Amino acid sequence: MIKAERSKTEVTTKMASIKKVSSGLLFLLIAGKGLALNLNSQQEDKSLKLADAALECGIYYEFTAGGLAKNPNVSRGVVQTITQNSKTLLHTADLLYHAAGISIEDRRKKVMQGAKERLQKRKENPGSYNELIYEYGEKCKLLMDAYSYRIESLSGESNAI
Repeated sequence: MIKAERSKTEVTTKMASIKKVSSGLLFLLIAGKGLALNLNSQQEDKSLKLADAALECGIYYEFTAGGLAKNPNVSRGVVQTITQNSKTLLHTADLLYHAAGISIEDRRKKVMQGAKERLQKRKENPGSYNELIYEYGEKCKLLMDAYSYRIESLSGESNAI
């Protein structure tokens, strides 16, 4: 229990640092370009992959926070941090999609439809729900570990976001 709480604290600390830097950086870079981006296909692909990952993990954290909020053994601070992390990721996705002229609402619908399909496939084996949750948790952990680097790699290229 203590190890899990420590791990949560490490993740929330990383996210707090990342959100301070990344949201402001993205906003300034996009605003500085006047949203008139001239991305080559490789840059656009990197931006959209990051936006897709941020959207999926933002939604994952949104649902995670909602579930944890119902658990009296989870502190409000942990729930608030996860909620803020979700908002940060969703905001990042929105900025990147907006810069590419894509609607986040449309992308969110697509992600949710894909989630429903994955849940339907796993319906026969309820234990596989836990596996799915774990898989997304690991995917989002990897995103968070590489988040600053990925933002910097986008902003470090000429004509990049």
